[in-house]
Amino acid sequence: VKAIFDGFITPMNTHEPSRSHVYLHNNIFFSRAIDIGMDTFKIYKGDNAARKSASRDTTNINLLHRLDKAGLHTLGMVIVEYMGVRVVCQSVIPGILHGEKSHTLTYGTIDARNPLKRDDDVHKLAEEIFGEICCVATRTVPTTPLTDERMEALKNSPVYPTQEGKKDDDKKEEDGTKTVEFCGPIEMKAILGSDKRKYLLDCTRLTPRDANWISKENGGTGLLEADAKKYNSIPSALDDDDWVTSVLRPELVSSYAEMKVG
Repeated sequence: VKAIFDGFITPMNTHEPSRSHVYLHNNIFFSRAIDIGMDTFKIYKGDNAARKSASRDTTNINLLHRLDKAGLHTLGMVIVEYMGVRVVCQSVIPGILHGEKSHTLTYGTIDARNPLKRDDDVHKLAEEIFGEICCVATRTVPTTPLTDERMEALKNSPVYPTQEGKKDDDKKEEDGTKTVEFCGPIEMKAILGSDKRKYLLDCTRLTPRDANWISKENGGTGLLEADAKKYNSIPSALDDDDWVTSVLRPELVSSYAEMKVG
């Protein structure tokens, strides 16, 4: 990371703004924990949410490593804080840098304009891991889960291909009423690498959101809203994307499950 900041390593995407630069060195992929744009699929936006999301991802990766589940593969991941910048350092999925034919998306989606994919084998694995162990329920979601407002903002962004705009609109209308059973955080994805292993990525939210950071009208406790006038550190509104990343600690969920079983 220090070599990157000192300018000794050339970014892979030199044509993009410096804040969006990514690097590959010694088979380790380096990127800043920031919101790089709307083209990638995610439910939040903003640099603060991206920083917190990277931290949650690392915590959950450690949790999945401890499970040692057969058939489950994740990337090695480390977060480095340097000069006030959070850098995500990850191992590389075999084949992902060698073109689309060397790897296959089998679960979720990468591009915000494309519908969710669901491979039955990956879904079964997700239910065994996230459902039985992490207490994450399988639910039915739209194949295009982003809101109409978010899709409209995406369509008006520079990353949206104007020539293919109508095709994407047609796809939205076609897929808008379709649903799919999904287990795990909606932004999670699975990729089949060239080594024929299934890798899970972006496991940022394996535990429920903290109800204190959800408005009362949306099912939250309303406790922080009531105290917002007393403390300047509490926001007056809880509908910011930053608060989506406020989730319960895995230890709390485990303790609660043990209490209910006991």
